[in-house]
Amino acid sequence: MVEDDFPVAHPRGVVATISQYGKEIVDGLAVGRGFENPNVSPSPCGNEYNAKQVPGRNVDLDTWWVGYSPYSEGIITYIEVPDEEVIGEALTRLKAVLEGIGWRTVEFGAGSPTSQAVLRIAAPQEGYGAVLQGITSVPGSPRIGVNISSPCLRHPEAR
Repeated sequence: MVEDDFPVAHPRGVVATISQYGKEIVDGLAVGRGFENPNVSPSPCGNEYNAKQVPGRNVDLDTWWVGYSPYSEGIITYIEVPDEEVIGEALTRLKAVLEGIGWRTVEFGAGSPTSQAVLRIAAPQEGYGAVLQGITSVPGSPRIGVNISSPCLRHPEAR
């Protein structure tokens, strides 16, 4: 897709959308915990060398602020779980819950002794989605890694 074809969206609204999707994910996992240290941040997309500047500065350190266009927004975080067995069960439950409210599964594996559990799922809004993966490599600290992202978008104030 050519950068001029990317939809126009203000980052504040995009962060609100991915945050709502994050709430749906936490609720659907139903493991009794929320995100640990969520990192909400923009990333350049398209041709970084042709990025347009957005006027102003982020004086309030708002997590939604983006100084370039095109961009995408994302949340990278994890949820701790009581033990490794919970991971596959939680992702299976989440898959069913999200499909029930309009998400579409792209890839799913409940995990095994030789592979990590993974769920790639597309959100109802075009281009948004999430990847969740079981993480068992840290002894005594099983968790589900979460990456929620928007599509490439153009900032309405870009010059």
